[in-house]
Amino acid sequence: MLGILDTYAYRSAERQRDPRDPRVLSVKTLLNSGVVAPSVHYDDNPERHPSWEVYSRLMRYARVPIETTTESWKLLLAGLREQEAINRQYGQMRSKPASHKYCEFADILSNLLLVRKDRRLALWSGGADISEYAARKGFEVLESTALGSILNQLRIHQEWKLQSPLWYVISRRFLELYSGQVHIFLAAYEAPYDNSSCLMRHEVPILLDLAKSGRMPKRMEWHPVYYAMEDGEQVIKEITADLQLVKDSTFHSVDDCMSVLIRYLALKHRPGNDNAERAFREALLRFQNYDEKYDEWSVSRFPSSRRDRRALLAALNPVAPLSGFSRRESIIHTALSGTP
Repeated sequence: MLGILDTYAYRSAERQRDPRDPRVLSVKTLLNSGVVAPSVHYDDNPERHPSWEVYSRLMRYARVPIETTTESWKLLLAGLREQEAINRQYGQMRSKPASHKYCEFADILSNLLLVRKDRRLALWSGGADISEYAARKGFEVLESTALGSILNQLRIHQEWKLQSPLWYVISRRFLELYSGQVHIFLAAYEAPYDNSSCLMRHEVPILLDLAKSGRMPKRMEWHPVYYAMEDGEQVIKEITADLQLVKDSTFHSVDDCMSVLIRYLALKHRPGNDNAERAFREALLRFQNYDEKYDEWSVSRFPSSRRDRRALLAALNPVAPLSGFSRRESIIHTALSGTP
């Protein structure tokens, strides 16, 4: 493994909030550069890519040798080309393999994915604001690592489908390099009852496998999060078991966390709170469109999910009869129109 991060220099930058450090560098670096995401790969001439200057500058701030910067940039752009071929080969399949070039990219820059000693790793779902919220609380999210911060400030390609597998690869490496307690912040209905969530489809299974091998604690700490409004301003709060909004609230299981989140959305959410409206609408939509065949993935990973869904529907409206899921739409509409 290449020694690509001068840890002493990095710790000094962190203490002093050195604006050159990629973790604290303003996104204005990119905005002021005038870079537009290209529609071509530039793998035949990497240094002609519009984002090369920004990338090389950020890597220099991270004390990465120019040789490693150049090599990693070539791998990244070659990965775009390879991913395009992979996507074409696998067609409409939802899960596609990631480019091997992306894996090599993550390998030589893995030191830029290390969690700082005074922090704990956190995952999130429900909007970028939740990532920033977790980071402000002292957690290390992927976007706050040196590499995550750098990639977030680049405009690599217009086609997101070519880039998303790269984030899956570095997310896996981010988790594999960590061995402590993991916290998960949820602000949307995305677990484990459907497989559309990146968190539940990709990241949590990795955590389960790491826990099974003994490389990570088996228990994860789950935080149900809500975009609240106080004096006309948005504030992010966490939800307790009795549906109170507080600064910190954790649960030991995803089922308990999701039960609290969906009950709060059903019983406490009010029109006019635009920031939480998306989570509210997604919860309603996913209940209405629930399909047991579509849910086979989550049932295989989480055998209790179908039972918990039934219990949750009943909890939302305990007086409504529940026969399978034949009345799920009327039950949810009744619950969501109720008062606490």
